Amino acid sequence: MSVEFVARYDLSRRNVSFDFYAWQTHAWILGAREIVFDVSRGFGRHDEPEARLRQRYETVVRPGPSLLGLPWREGTDGVDCAATHKYYGIMDTGVVDFPRLRSTLPPRDVRYTVTLRNAKKHPHRNSNRRLWVEFARVVGARVIEDYDDRSISLEERMALYAGARMNFGVSNGPMGLLLLSSYPVVVWGCENAEFAWSKHGVPRGGQPLWLLPEQSLRWRTPKLSDLTEFVEKFERTGEC
Repeated sequence: MSVEFVARYDLSRRNVSFDFYAWQTHAWILGAREIVFDVSRGFGRHDEPEARLRQRYETVVRPGPSLLGLPWREGTDGVDCAATHKYYGIMDTGVVDFPRLRSTLPPRDVRYTVTLRNAKKHPHRNSNRRLWVEFARVVGARVIEDYDDRSISLEERMALYAGARMNFGVSNGPMGLLLLSSYPVVVWGCENAEFAWSKHGVPRGGQPLWLLPEQSLRWRTPKLSDLTEFVEKFERTGEC
């Protein structure tokens, strides 16, 4: 059994993004039972304005421990542990029975969600907006825009994901969040982010070891017919 400790997340050298959640889960497996956010040296060398990074810290990263039921505070103490934001860190432990991220608000009444990616970095991985918006219209899904286009609170995001029968999207930060939750999710078009997945220790066609039955990566770029056929089968059988 791991020795319990307080883990420090140093924002001067750690990612100010949804990557925090894989780090947090890995840290929990290693024994972390409290998170200290160290902002004493700012947000390090990132190619974004300080104000933007602080906003992301306050709205994406800082609320994170609550989703795992962990206490948190700001400070400079705690252990700078060996946890990584890459999934291989979790998989290398061999642990698949860890606490899942959960909404702190009651689930919202939505049927499905579609989370869009519209990032300047690696634009080839972005959502085909026309396809996904049309799919959302056909099946009655709630569209969640890219964080940088129209941000919503982490708490509201998780409440939407918690209420949906299925959550759809392409490889992005919020989908990574969902893969560490107890909520259903299908991540499509993973071949477009094959290099990124390989750095996480997930080869082409593979799956993270801890996924639940209603969570999966799809290694193909979908057409509208693929998505609607998936929904028809899912509604019929409940199979992902």
